[in-house]
Amino acid sequence: MVCTFRSHVRYCLAIMAICIPASALCQVMIFSSDSMNLADWNYSQRKIIRGPDPCIIVESGYRIFLSRNLGEVEEILAGRSASLAVDPLSRVYIVYENQGIRITSEKEPGIWPAGGLISDTGESASYPVADCDGAGNIHVVYGVVDTTVRGDSYLSTLKYARLSRDSVLHGSVIYRMDPWMQPDTLEQYSIATHLTYADEAVFVAYQLSNDSVYLTYSIDSGVSWRDAVSFPGTHPSLTIGPGYYPPDIIESEIFPVVLFIDPEGSMANSLAYYSVGHFDWMGIRTIHPGPVESACADDLISPFQYNLIFRQKGVLYHAYTEFFGNCQVLDTVSDRALASSIAYKQFNQDKVDIVWIENNGGIYELYYNWFSKIPTGSGDKSHGSALLELESSPNPFNRNITFNIHAPGYEAMLLIHIYDLYGREIKVLRVNDHFNQSEISWNAATEDGDPLNSGIYIARIQRGGQAAIRKIIHTAGWR
Repeated sequence: MVCTFRSHVRYCLAIMAICIPASALCQVMIFSSDSMNLADWNYSQRKIIRGPDPCIIVESGYRIFLSRNLGEVEEILAGRSASLAVDPLSRVYIVYENQGIRITSEKEPGIWPAGGLISDTGESASYPVADCDGAGNIHVVYGVVDTTVRGDSYLSTLKYARLSRDSVLHGSVIYRMDPWMQPDTLEQYSIATHLTYADEAVFVAYQLSNDSVYLTYSIDSGVSWRDAVSFPGTHPSLTIGPGYYPPDIIESEIFPVVLFIDPEGSMANSLAYYSVGHFDWMGIRTIHPGPVESACADDLISPFQYNLIFRQKGVLYHAYTEFFGNCQVLDTVSDRALASSIAYKQFNQDKVDIVWIENNGGIYELYYNWFSKIPTGSGDKSHGSALLELESSPNPFNRNITFNIHAPGYEAMLLIHIYDLYGREIKVLRVNDHFNQSEISWNAATEDGDPLNSGIYIARIQRGGQAAIRKIIHTAGWR
């Protein structure tokens, strides 16, 4: 049963969802409106976040509405272009446009003040996106709008602001168009920190009008910025994952991933490694053939595995991928989605939360659904749903390392691929006649027999539709 209130804005509370037991999912219509700007989303903005009470934000006309825990929407603010962020204590923030870029949080139940102004007085600002770090700071980026002599609007500048609660600590410029030196206008952008708070690092991915994507970062919480890498592409979406090791082994390590569309229209990702001011780019990998229209990434499950949504030929899909593997499409979300968003924080190991907009006969409807996060594995029933596990010891290692493989059943051969941080294959280890559990040692020599350099490497094993990844650290040259 769905309750509908007939007015210019009609909002709907789904008391009983449409449930499909076979795939264990529930679809809920949250909101509907005949206002066209309901679907006017920037795909990098977060319209849903997780927490004790999941929050969904939507706008109609010049009004912003909020739904908690799939409940009835409530009008909370005047404005547009809203995006959500959540801190480690589950405090929810909203950045939005209203005579500039503003930020607000709930002062008491149901009370959302207009909030403080982030952007400079007099500048025309647009499409804010925000993220919170593990220390509770809020990081916001937004575009500045200029106009040509003919009156055409364009984004000329990408600005950043760091806040503590509602107070701006400082701001800076990430990119500014210059007619002579930097003539390209700004197209899209995305920001990511991580709730584990890595060395005050902030990452931003942005696209310019020359169809190039730039990954830039700051090691001083946005005071200054460094362009780390650039590559051809469009529609960047940024996510960050933690490392395998706690800070007492490797301090403040994270893995930024840029999900984007390459010049051929295929979906690709770019993976990097960062720790205490040290940045390494691991390269680009195509994960799904085009034409892909847009994509957005969830939190990373491990340093290299994450879920995502993407739209292809008007159909919205939910998928799972890892940097060293291909994209595995898990679910068809909607065949009429106009705009969509995936919950980025807080992290959930088991499921993804997705919202999207559909146009049904001139009425724009906001839907919610959740899906299982990790693929169950290959279709070989003899393997069951047991996980494939890869362990290594000692790690870090000097001369030799031993890999232990746990996978039920028999395999004539399993392969362990060793990669460096640039995605280059260094060594392939072959495990013969595996049954339930096996092990193999490696003497830190490359496939050509050369000594292995000190550094960080990735060990990956795959069995059917399952894969396991382990980061290994070589501490000295081969002896």
